[in-house]
Amino acid sequence: MQQQALTLPLRTVVQLGQSGRLRVGAHSRAVVWGSEQATKLFDSIYRGYPIGMLVVAEHAAPAEDFELGGLDVHAPEDPAAWTIIDGLQRLSIVIGGWNAEEDSRYQVCFDLEQREFVVGPSHRANMLPVSIAVKDERLRLWLRDRPFIPDEYRSSAFALGSRLANYQVSIFVTKKHSPDSIEADIFVRLNQSGSKLTREDIVRAEDSRKDRYSSERISISSERMGFGKLPQAVIAQCTLATLDPLESVPGEAHALLLYNNLSEDTIVSTEREMRQTLRLTIDFIQHHVHIPHLRLLPEPLSFPVLMRFTRLFGKPEYRTRELLRRWIWRMEGRPSEKMAMSEPARESPTAEAQRLLGTIAVSSIQFSPDLKSVDTNTTPGRVNALALLGAEPPMLSPLEISYNLPATPLTDSNVLIPWLDSHSDVFLPLIPVDSIGLPQLGAYILHPPAPTEVILETIFALDEGSPGLRSHYLSPESVELLRRGDLSEFVSVRNSALTSGIKRRVQQYARRGFRDKGQLPHIDFDKD
Repeated sequence: MQQQALTLPLRTVVQLGQSGRLRVGAHSRAVVWGSEQATKLFDSIYRGYPIGMLVVAEHAAPAEDFELGGLDVHAPEDPAAWTIIDGLQRLSIVIGGWNAEEDSRYQVCFDLEQREFVVGPSHRANMLPVSIAVKDERLRLWLRDRPFIPDEYRSSAFALGSRLANYQVSIFVTKKHSPDSIEADIFVRLNQSGSKLTREDIVRAEDSRKDRYSSERISISSERMGFGKLPQAVIAQCTLATLDPLESVPGEAHALLLYNNLSEDTIVSTEREMRQTLRLTIDFIQHHVHIPHLRLLPEPLSFPVLMRFTRLFGKPEYRTRELLRRWIWRMEGRPSEKMAMSEPARESPTAEAQRLLGTIAVSSIQFSPDLKSVDTNTTPGRVNALALLGAEPPMLSPLEISYNLPATPLTDSNVLIPWLDSHSDVFLPLIPVDSIGLPQLGAYILHPPAPTEVILETIFALDEGSPGLRSHYLSPESVELLRRGDLSEFVSVRNSALTSGIKRRVQQYARRGFRDKGQLPHIDFDKD
């Protein structure tokens, strides 16, 4: 095995990724870095701090399609491709920021006034998107359209683009005939610190190399966005919706039958368009519907229906976006077969969104949560989990209290994605469930797997009325009841708090009782 160390400007590294010279490695996993890590990465580059070495394996590679930093990359056959062994998280964030208009998950802006990076689209005049700063012509046009920006900020804008583009990246290259065995060994050794991979991560990634154009590739694209693994039946439904969005979406069994009868050429030719539609659909669900993961989608059938919508009309905008958000959050009412089995309304996206809303069987305007649903195998259970997650409750760890560390929110991608991907329980019992008869949500807490005694120790150690307890719907009264062992009264008090909190959160997005028909005036805060 030959080795080589070199440095390249960041703009060149980005170009290598966009052109397909850089390949996604066999042991790569979903991008789990959160907003804080992304802003710190760009800040380090801006300041000239080291960001770690990019480790790659050089070898012959076939033509393939894959996603990198939110971009669909078509890589030609290459006798000297560089497969990423370590550094995919960093590279994905950088390439995503470079091309943020393609995928809002990666949007990063620089505050010219405060001299700091922030994640997400900006609506303020002095917020310069990285994707504009690194492209000279676009930056000049951006500044031309903002004559009110002071000269000192203009100088900072050009300095930002230059610093990012010319930052020197250290690269370690291994050259060998067969990449997999040594690549795996290097990768495991590098993975001794940071966010460690599980055995499932490695097995899943290795499986993806076995068949580049199988349905597993689509599922892995979903996983890379942190949305979870798509079941085979859902992939079949989405493929058929992509092939012909004017047709109805068949049921799972029928979809699998139709999918299995498709030729390999048809599946391969559909894959690129499907992955583009997939990315837009997941981005809409995560950032506008506020559902982070497939496992929490109230009605799974809504996903292929949304894929059909996006394929037909593009990413939802304005009034349509609001109507589709209501439709998904009203799924606690059982949808009728008309939702998927009927052909879509073809005249406009708004007409189709209104048709979908009309398929929801709503028994009353007032929503009442089902507190007997304490798992995500049912629609009411998923709605309960979604609503409680919206309060951004923290991890309950006595270690963080002992060292006075800030609590990690459950919505942190480093916590949420592995937790939901593992299919572990989302609700943990705080008390012996058999002590209260039938399961009731008040006896449970939304939390990743942990010993009950550890959870209770943390609850009792926190100050009464602390934000950590309030966001878990644990009032001082309920904590005192729990401490005294008055379990029935504890469940009753907490059930009341949970009912109010869940109803409030669901109504925030479901908008029951609001007008669904017609075009209404709107202010679109999602558009610069």
